[in-house]
Order: sequence, then C-alpha cells, then structure tokens
Amino acid sequence: STTKSVTPVIASDHEVPRQEALAITPLESHPFYDPLMISMPDDEHAERWITIGQASLCRTLLVVHTYVEVGINRASVSLISARPATKQERQQYEEML
Repeated sequence: STTKSVTPVIASDHEVPRQEALAITPLESHPFYDPLMISMPDDEHAERWITIGQASLCRTLLVVHTYVEVGINRASVSLISARPATKQERQQYEEML
C-alpha cells in the first residue's frame, strides 16, 4: 500500500490539479502513473526530487516532491510544486526516452 500526504500543489501561476501532478511521481498505484517518467534528486535540496513525465491530459509536467520509503512497498510522497514543462524541458525529456 502507498501512503500520500495531503500537501496541496503550489505552482506559482500554473494550475495543475493534484491528481494530475501525482501521476508524475513514483506512485505506481496511481491510475495515471507514467512508467516513462524521469526522476532526479534536487541538487539544491537533498530531500527533494524533480520528476518530469506525461500527465493524464497528455501534457508534460515538471513536479517537485519528496519521496520517503516508510516500509516494505510503502512510500510517502509530498507534492511541493507542479507546472507544465518548458519547451526546453519537454525536449530534454523526449531525448531521454
């Protein structure tokens, strides 16, 4: 089972629904989970991850989140921010696939 925090998505002027943002996190149980997402540690904040992937509305999102394993096959994810990927970020994502 996977646990999720209830931290809202804060993304400056961009409105990204929480459920859409969760599709771009390592929660395999999410119904819109993107198996091709790419995650990397945030060099500026050790506890944060930056993940880019396709959301349920066929748009590429960049999501900043925490990911903490809390047991066998259990993790806690807190969303920090989510926004549409920039053109450059989309191109980098597509090149990595």
